Order: sequence, then structure tokens, then C-alpha cells
Amino acid sequence: MIRGWVLPIVVLSVWAQQPAFRAGISIVEVDAQVVEPGGVVDGLQLGDFAVTDNGVPVALRSCAQEEAPLDIALVFELSKLMAPKLPKLREAAEMALAEIGRASCRERV
Repeated sequence: MIRGWVLPIVVLSVWAQQPAFRAGISIVEVDAQVVEPGGVVDGLQLGDFAVTDNGVPVALRSCAQEEAPLDIALVFELSKLMAPKLPKLREAAEMALAEIGRASCRERV
């Protein structure tokens, strides 16, 4: 008789210890950049955008055009096999950073 009662008590004990967790999202940020052959399109307003969630239109609350910080990490292989290529690799990395604009890049140690 005791054997029949042990299992339900253990199951109820485990079930009672399960935490209740609920989560929700009320605001989602969508980053977008509109470009055309001449470059980035400026001056867009909230009404120029449409967002859907599974085909259902979503109400947009705000639209802003602003500069955002840019973090860049360059990772290089420095093995013996790459040693002869390092000068060209360094030159290419410097050209890429210059093209992006040194004002936008932060050096990290």
C-alpha cells in the first residue's frame, strides 16, 4: 500500500517546485538603412515604412535617423604560413579602416 502512494507524492512534489516563468516583448527595435544607386536615402519619415509580423501589420511608434557607434574587430592568423603575407594584409586592413572613416572607429586593445 505504501508503494502505491510514494509515486504520486513524488510527482506532486516535483510539480510544485517548477518555477512559473512568463516573458513578453512590448517594443522591438528594427534597424534599417535604405540605399539607392546614389547612396543612402535621407529624410525618410515614419509613414515611409511598413512592418508586418507573420503578415499582420504592426503599429510603428517612432522613426529616427541617427548615427550609431561602430565596433570593428579584425582577426588575423599569425602563423608561420601567413608571415610572408602580413605586409599586404596590414595594408588591406588599413585601407578598409580608412574607407570606413577613422572617426567612426575606436581602437580596442
